[in-house]
Parts: sequence; structure tokens; C-alpha cells
Amino acid sequence: MKQRLMLVNILLMALIGLSTWRLRQNWLDAREREQLMFGRAANPTAVTPLPPYPPAPPLSPGAYLEVAQKMLFSRDRNDVVVIEPPPVKPMPALPVFFGAMDLGRGPTVILAEAPGQPNRGYRLGDQVGEFKLVTISRTEIEFEWDGKPVRRKLEELAAKAGEAGAAGGGVPANAPAPAAPPAANTNLAPSASVIGGTVKAAPMEGAEGQVRPCVAGDTSPSGTVADGYRKIVSETPFGRVCRWEPQR
Repeated sequence: MKQRLMLVNILLMALIGLSTWRLRQNWLDAREREQLMFGRAANPTAVTPLPPYPPAPPLSPGAYLEVAQKMLFSRDRNDVVVIEPPPVKPMPALPVFFGAMDLGRGPTVILAEAPGQPNRGYRLGDQVGEFKLVTISRTEIEFEWDGKPVRRKLEELAAKAGEAGAAGGGVPANAPAPAAPPAANTNLAPSASVIGGTVKAAPMEGAEGQVRPCVAGDTSPSGTVADGYRKIVSETPFGRVCRWEPQR
């Protein structure tokens, strides 16, 4: 057993010695290669000189105009100024229509500025709240608001039953009953006379020099002259209006 151990120890020592010698040989070879490499003198290579750079041009502010215009964080350098449009003004409620009449001096339209407000007569060109009355026909009425025409059908603006009562002021529940109208004066009679079942063309009695209404059943044409008066028939949104005016 001891002999075997001695043999193994000898083999190990021989292996260590061989390895040490091999490492030394490798180190010596490396030193030799190093001396051969670094011991040579380097031959310098001729270098061609670079051409001189052209001189820089002088600075010009106009050359940087695009940079200033595209500067995202500077609004004052943006040549396109975005102007926001003013908010659209809402149109108020349209006036309420109660009726119209024409006695030969232009139509008079009964309107209320808004639902629930009192009504009164307006002539063409009058201001009804924020609206200006421009014209009226049998079916339409035209206003002017904010410089723009506003046309509506008469039935669209007609007052409802509740609005008509509120605009007219209404009648309280405990209000006294209205007085009875005075008896009609049967002595007054129109100056027109009935001959053979037809009504003579003449105005009703009234103050001298004032406009007088027509007699019921008078079918004489417009322009008829009688008793110093001239008959005029006007077309209104609610039909024909007949009157007699003093002839001048």
C-alpha cells in the first residue's frame, strides 16, 4: 500500500514539474514575439494636407424666418392669427299676433312684445321689442332682427286663448258685472235710401268732414262719389274694409 502511494506521489510531482516547464516555455516565446513586434522602427507615411474650409457667410436674420414662424412655443411669431367668431346672439321670442286692420292709412297690427305682455297697435316701421315691423300680408308677417329678415306665418304667431286673455288684462272673478249698453237711438238712420230692394250708394250719417262707414248692403264699386264723399274699398288680411272719405 505504501509503495503504491509513493508511486502516485512521484507521478504527481513529475506532472507538476512538466507543467511548470511548459508554462515557462510559453512565457519565453511570448516575450520573444513581443520584442520582435515592438523592436521594429515604424516608417511614417506621408499625409496629404486637407484643403482649407471656406469662410462662413455673414449671419442674415431673414435666413431664420422659417425657424421663427414654426416655433411652436411662441404665439407672437405666428403670422396666421386665428380670430374666433363672436358667439351667436340667440333670437328672442317673437311677438304675439292678435290681429290687423287697415282703414286706408296703412295697416295697423295688434301685437304683444312677448307672450303674457299687453298688446297694442303697431304701424309698419315701428319697433316691437327687439324686432322691427317691416310688412304684413294676408298670410305672412315680416320683422327685422339684428339686420336679418324674419318671416313667419300669421297662424304661427297667433295668440292662443290663454295668451289673449292674459294680454288683455283678464277679468277678475269677483269683478262687478258690466253695465248694460245704452239703448240704440232709433231716430238716427243712414242717409242711404232703399229703392226697389237695392241700397243707394251713400255714406252713413256722421260728423261733417269725417270718414264715414259704408251702409250694409252697399254694393257700389270703389271710387263712387255721393254727397261730397268718395267710396274707398281696401284689402286687408281679414277681408275688405269699406269707408267713405270726404272728397277734396
